[in-house]
Amino acid sequence: MTIQEIFDKIYNGLKSQGFCRSIAFINGEEKCAYRGENGLKCAAGHLITDECYTSLMEGKAIQHPEPMKALECSIGEVDEDARCLIRGLQSLHDSCTTSVSMKDLLIRFAERNYLTIPRDE
Repeated sequence: MTIQEIFDKIYNGLKSQGFCRSIAFINGEEKCAYRGENGLKCAAGHLITDECYTSLMEGKAIQHPEPMKALECSIGEVDEDARCLIRGLQSLHDSCTTSVSMKDLLIRFAERNYLTIPRDE
């Protein structure tokens, strides 16, 4: 996948869930999750197929072995540029407190990285 295709898939996935964060409660604490209890996915989670997902990846950043294995199982080899992009989008997702701020930050992220926002179809 190209950088733009990765961004499009993540943007459209987050858009389809109203730019809401994917969360799970672990030991009574709210945490971002690749697959949240609310049925939502995080930014990187939109790239990972259900067949490649494992709960072992929860609580770990995308660069750790379990999430990276699931990511590469889903979309193939991931080069360093794609890893940086996905890490940045995962961080953006994890830091947002509202759906409005997530959408705004995604637009700014796209501008800074010379990406385009996918068109509505």
